[in-house]
Amino acid sequence: MKRPVRLTIADAKRKMLTARIPRQTPYVDTTMYVSANADVVSAISDAHAVFWMCSLWKQLPHVRLKTLDRMLREVWSDLRGFGTGSEVPRSKAHSTIRCSA
Repeated sequence: MKRPVRLTIADAKRKMLTARIPRQTPYVDTTMYVSANADVVSAISDAHAVFWMCSLWKQLPHVRLKTLDRMLREVWSDLRGFGTGSEVPRSKAHSTIRCSA
């Protein structure tokens, strides 16, 4: 008699977890790519302009503004704009900007 597939999958998952636990956790890149985020914000704005009547799209303005808030909070510097490098201190004005819908 054949063994049920779900049991085979469960065994395989257990074996993979057992092998993975002792390994070092891989590095996670937390870099914010401003260009890509700006493209997404732009696409969200375009989509919202087209589909504004659809109830599914009602939260798009909030997503767009939350993304812009994060970009300003984490990446903006007075000396370089959206340049790289966290060694440049941000001004108090830019660190307290909060977009609202």
